[in-house]
Amino acid sequence: MHLFTCSLSRWCWTFLNIQWDTSLDIMEMIVQSTRSFASRIFREIVIVTVWAIWTHRKWKHIFKEEFSLLLHRANSSLKLELESWFCNFHLTFPLFPLGLRPCNIKYYAFI
Repeated sequence: MHLFTCSLSRWCWTFLNIQWDTSLDIMEMIVQSTRSFASRIFREIVIVTVWAIWTHRKWKHIFKEEFSLLLHRANSSLKLELESWFCNFHLTFPLFPLGLRPCNIKYYAFI
């Protein structure tokens, strides 16, 4: 269900105008969404979207781990600039949809 309920997933499905009724069991949910989408390309859109969500989440996790290690190794004169860049990076290229933009990587590095 995480593919339908986390903030990133919800943002993606909303952007694509695909609604999921998560109160239904998975098969009913798919049938209802297929009818609602009303296009024969529904399956292809869902497959590409699921793949994109998965790869994005994996990339985000790897990037945050590596950036956290970089912060740990950085000398104190660079650490503040690195943290500032990361915060500003989120403002121009949000890794977190729906306004969830952590500015302190230390607290989010291994989520």
